[in-house]
Amino acid sequence: MKGVLLFMLVFTLTMSSCLKDPGLVYRYEGTIKGENPFTRNCGGAYWIIINGYDYSHDSVTTFDSLPAKSGLDLSKIQLPMSVKLNWHHKFGDTCGIIEIDDIEQIR
Repeated sequence: MKGVLLFMLVFTLTMSSCLKDPGLVYRYEGTIKGENPFTRNCGGAYWIIINGYDYSHDSVTTFDSLPAKSGLDLSKIQLPMSVKLNWHHKFGDTCGIIEIDDIEQIR
């Protein structure tokens, strides 16, 4: 009986360690600089500089919104703001506007 209980304990601990989420990994860091005063047909609402990403037009790009799950409200936070993020270019977008997948403020 002790052997069965020991096996169940070891099995449970092993399985729970395998199921743990390793956590979200952010690939980039950057700075949201503020609203884009030049918003027109081609450009997002906010400027962001993403460190470690080489742009053909300086190192600044734009985005329109943040994911709802981020908990960040751009109308209520003080900018500039340092962030960790994951992002991708919008499919079919020729203006360089990015879509932010995950973002977290660096405090």
